[in-house]
Amino acid sequence: MLAGIQADRGPMVRSYIERTYCDRFAQHGWVYGDGTQSIKAQIWLMHAGTCSESRSGGPSVTVPCEPTYERFECALLHYVRRAEAQAYIRQLSKKHRVRCDDGTPLHELGAT
Repeated sequence: MLAGIQADRGPMVRSYIERTYCDRFAQHGWVYGDGTQSIKAQIWLMHAGTCSESRSGGPSVTVPCEPTYERFECALLHYVRRAEAQAYIRQLSKKHRVRCDDGTPLHELGAT
């Protein structure tokens, strides 16, 4: 993930990615020895967000966001082992019409 950061983006972007993703994934054991990610990192990412919801005109409460699969963020799947990424996509495709937000064809996702 860090190899793709352009030099002009500077150390702040690199530090953010390390803290937000790399360190967290490593702490959970979601990084393999070859640097690829476990599909568990993608699943966490899909369910990590929170949304605000108001019920019956009452105050807003924070609730987990429902993942959007029709245009979901595929960036992390480029770093997940191909076999795991493709199995995950097949599983999602059984219930949802799945496509990447960045237009990447689904069959190209996954690190070899």
